[in-house]
Amino acid sequence: MRSATAELGNHPGFRVHREYEREVKRGNPDYWTFGFSYKNYSNLRCHTGKTFKEQYRDEKRLRTLKLSNTPEKFRAEGLGLWQKQSKGWYTSEMIEACQALGQQRKLEPILSRANDPLGKDPEVWYFLGVDPAPSQGQRSDEGAIMVLRARPAVENPGDFEGDWTTDFVYARKIKGLDAEAWSGVLHQDFGFSMIVLDLVL
Repeated sequence: MRSATAELGNHPGFRVHREYEREVKRGNPDYWTFGFSYKNYSNLRCHTGKTFKEQYRDEKRLRTLKLSNTPEKFRAEGLGLWQKQSKGWYTSEMIEACQALGQQRKLEPILSRANDPLGKDPEVWYFLGVDPAPSQGQRSDEGAIMVLRARPAVENPGDFEGDWTTDFVYARKIKGLDAEAWSGVLHQDFGFSMIVLDLVL
């Protein structure tokens, strides 16, 4: 018998859990799995007169667990949900680590040319990259938009790549939203020199 919290797909325990699930689906009577969520307490009355949920569910523990973990970790440890890890370039854990680092350094996203400290410089240029995945279904890929800022690294920059310093200053996941509409809205805020679309025809 094995007992553990649910984990993400990159955890060694996920492989074991998946093997057990396969055996259960095959009808192997020697294998079984069960899980529970911290939220799963009955509304039936227990010996104290309170419901099982009122008597036994630790709301403080549940709240602490949610506040002190990433959403994925809370869903795993708190709600008992085994989750496959993203197959994309950047896993959810990597993205959350970047977000945590940004918060630790008190970084703020640049939402427009106006709130960029470098935005008043006429030699600063902005470019928009768009992956317009429609994301209509739950299993569909999500779209993304990213803003790249280019600023001179030398006194008289030319076409050489080393003449420019580039920074990604804005990114947004888009799901079920129109990429053209997002591009138009952001173009009003940044005044892009170029918009690059990733299209599959």
